[in-house]
Amino acid sequence: MLRSRWLILLVCLLACFSANADHFLQQIQKATPSRRIIILLNYFDTCTVVTKNQKQAFAVLKQLDDIGRTYQDEQLRRYARFIGDTYAKNSGSSNTQK
Repeated sequence: MLRSRWLILLVCLLACFSANADHFLQQIQKATPSRRIIILLNYFDTCTVVTKNQKQAFAVLKQLDDIGRTYQDEQLRRYARFIGDTYAKNSGSSNTQK
């Protein structure tokens, strides 16, 4: 009984997180190229899903790279790579700021 409640809670949380990312990606697609960068930086600065879950962050960054490729937005792709490189460099047990 308790396991099924945890499973339901987990499924609900995952649905919320993916819906949040989908809304963010829709905003990116609709925005002008310069506005995309502002939205991207604000999202990665404030969204707890990507700041606490590196796997989710890299999944979103891959989707951003795909959007940048589709819209031929090299600036978006550069910022997505920069954020990914920063996450990779500053994550892990060696990061003393956590």
